[in-house]
Amino acid sequence: MDFSRVRHVIWDWNGTLLDDVKPTMDSVNQMLVRRGLPPMDFPFYQAVVRFPVVEYYRMLGFDLAEEGFSSMVEDFTATYEAAWRGSTVRPETFAALDLLEARGVVSSVLTASHLGAALEQMEYFGLNGRFARVTGVDNFNGHGKTQLARAHMDACGLSGEETVLIGDSPHDLETARAAGCDCILLSCGHFSALRLALCGVAVAPDALDAARLICRSAE
Repeated sequence: MDFSRVRHVIWDWNGTLLDDVKPTMDSVNQMLVRRGLPPMDFPFYQAVVRFPVVEYYRMLGFDLAEEGFSSMVEDFTATYEAAWRGSTVRPETFAALDLLEARGVVSSVLTASHLGAALEQMEYFGLNGRFARVTGVDNFNGHGKTQLARAHMDACGLSGEETVLIGDSPHDLETARAAGCDCILLSCGHFSALRLALCGVAVAPDALDAARLICRSAE
């Protein structure tokens, strides 16, 4: 793919820059165990996780008719809130942002997470001021972010040909298509490399490799 015209990168947050795969999986496993359901191992988690989250919960065996999705959301949110500080920003994050900035490429974030929660995490991990804009949702329901894509692009004053979205899920590709821009997927996050390879777009091991791919295209 040709990224020579890219002047702006829209980053996904969870799994892409924030390595929260383990606390996320552990939180869902705690929910499963509390309901007498078998916990997942990592390969199974990467094979079944998806958006919208409600479909993923059904696949795991949660009885949404009995308990209700809103109750599940509250349970996950409370469990994850107690666990996410055990995660880290991926070690290549700062180098990737520095490399893009040195080439004149601006970075922003578009996340399916609650905006306040994402901003709290960015402050905790020392990423304040690194993004031109951060857009997130106003709930914890895990419905996705495609509906926010065009608004984020418009707020940043972006055109599709100068923008690439970098994420770790097929949903990020859906979001990029909704925004009218290209996409690079990272195999270090919540989704397996096999599932990402089937998406038919560029796949990189991590954020720094993706940044290098963009910068090489501009040379």
